[in-house]
Amino acid sequence: MKVVPPIEITPAKVIASNVPETDYPLWAAATTYPVGTRVMLNHRNYESLVAHSNRNPETDSVIPPAWLDLGPTNRWKMFNKRAGNTWLIGTATSNPDSIDLTIRPGARVNSIGLVGVKASTVHITMLVGGAVVYDETFTMSNKAGGSWYRYYFGQFVIKDNVAQFDLPAFSNADIRVVANAPGSTAEIGMLIMGMSKDIGVAVYGSGLGTESYSSIKEDDFGNVSIVPRGRRRYVDFNIVMRGSQVSSALRALEPLSDTAALYIGSEDVDSTIIVGRFERLALVLSTYDRAEYSLEIRSLM
Repeated sequence: MKVVPPIEITPAKVIASNVPETDYPLWAAATTYPVGTRVMLNHRNYESLVAHSNRNPETDSVIPPAWLDLGPTNRWKMFNKRAGNTWLIGTATSNPDSIDLTIRPGARVNSIGLVGVKASTVHITMLVGGAVVYDETFTMSNKAGGSWYRYYFGQFVIKDNVAQFDLPAFSNADIRVVANAPGSTAEIGMLIMGMSKDIGVAVYGSGLGTESYSSIKEDDFGNVSIVPRGRRRYVDFNIVMRGSQVSSALRALEPLSDTAALYIGSEDVDSTIIVGRFERLALVLSTYDRAEYSLEIRSLM
């Protein structure tokens, strides 16, 4: 079981991307904006709440407010989902055919995770001084084998998430990520990179599922009214560790209670890879040198 506290990905660290930043026109001080007009400014989208001109979305403090913060632009949704203090659940960066970006973290990184991926393959390379030091391709959709019939007519086996902890920990590396979806739209819900920390071993008995926030009402005759809304995944991990690891695990986890981090039960089990915040940490010291705890993670994407 590992957790990866994220390093902040700023515009200066994204040195290349094929995702255009053309969501809406750029804000201009001299333009008069009717109600409902949408603009971009510094990688964020805004919607006009009142007719006005020369009211900067970032600095305007007049009441009533002139702008509604709609959150990051399409290019930046994989790194930041906040609009103020609100996390925008269900958003993702998307682009026809592929998402191809290169990040220069400017810090040591040995782990990377992509969650909410819609692509046929994900290709990750790391370069130091122009030399390739890491090069791996991960298949995200595949046909079940076993027979020609199953190959041609069987269902695809789909993976939504990928995480790796074996990147060489260079401090001056460039990391290129390519999500390929030929003939379709590639999507990445969240991308997190950083230095992984061991927090025990996830064991059988861990549970996962999806919480729906749809409104469901039944009338006196049994008719059902459904208003579709968002949904979130969750994973409840059961974890064991040595008693000597408890303090280190608590020190790693406690600062992450109010922010998104990458949690991985096993990199080989796609469904145990999740980006979110932990809602509850319950620890039991069962023996002198063995501890057990449950960790409830709720998705923030």
